[in-house]
Amino acid sequence: MRARIILDCMLIFVLVIGIRIDAEAAEQRWQVYMYDSDSPSWGVQMSVYWGTEAGALDGYDQFDRTTSMPFGFYHESGQDWIGPTGFYVTDYRAPLGEGETKVWTDLYLWYPINFVPTVRHFKLETLTGLPNGWVGTLYLDQVIVGVNYNGPWLWDIMPNTASSTLLTLPIAPSLDAQCGYRFHFVVEPIPEPSTLLSLAGAALAFGALWRRRRWK
Repeated sequence: MRARIILDCMLIFVLVIGIRIDAEAAEQRWQVYMYDSDSPSWGVQMSVYWGTEAGALDGYDQFDRTTSMPFGFYHESGQDWIGPTGFYVTDYRAPLGEGETKVWTDLYLWYPINFVPTVRHFKLETLTGLPNGWVGTLYLDQVIVGVNYNGPWLWDIMPNTASSTLLTLPIAPSLDAQCGYRFHFVVEPIPEPSTLLSLAGAALAFGALWRRRRWK
């Protein structure tokens, strides 16, 4: 009986270690893709990639490649960036630490002045999803000058699920990136249930106090 208990404990230990290794592998490498097309049936013309990669740094490294397309992350040399100033088709960061938040800024999209105005379609896609415990959000910070945009201003990516989100954006020619669309992306820990409960409790307590003060 004792031997059986020991064996069961060993199996549980191996299972837990296996799950942790899988989780660590997921946290080492995950990617978000954003594709551009002139048709919702998809013929990809431009794309950018970001996420975390084992061996990558929170700054310029060999994983980050410049782009000649009018679609990419803008980085300026000397501003937390040791690489050349310019636009990058990839922006990989160091793996996420426990409870860590990472932010990707200045993702620009624009079209040259001779581009025929039209509507463009984009897919925001992950193949494996974010690591368990984190959620990602793409924010639209600026629209192209001269377009009438009535769509959403943020899109969420949930953990542990492959996702594909359609973005439809009206397009007008732009002189440069500063007149185009600008996005930023945040990946952050999902609050623990205990944290949510404490926040809810604080809100209820504040509401009760406010009501008492109001009716005095």
